[in-house]
Amino acid sequence: MIPANFHITLVFVGAVAAEARQALEDAAARIAARSFVLTLDHFGYWRKPQIFMGE
Repeated sequence: MIPANFHITLVFVGAVAAEARQALEDAAARIAARSFVLTLDHFGYWRKPQIFMGE
């Protein structure tokens, strides 16, 4: 596994109409926050189509 390919899904929106998608993208573009350090104590993954729910 390549760490540069890792990601964290904060919210899965699912299928949305084009107008709603644009509104979500516009809202995300306006988010401003300071950077921070995130430390993870373990990691998990799933092979499709299973869903990983944590520990």
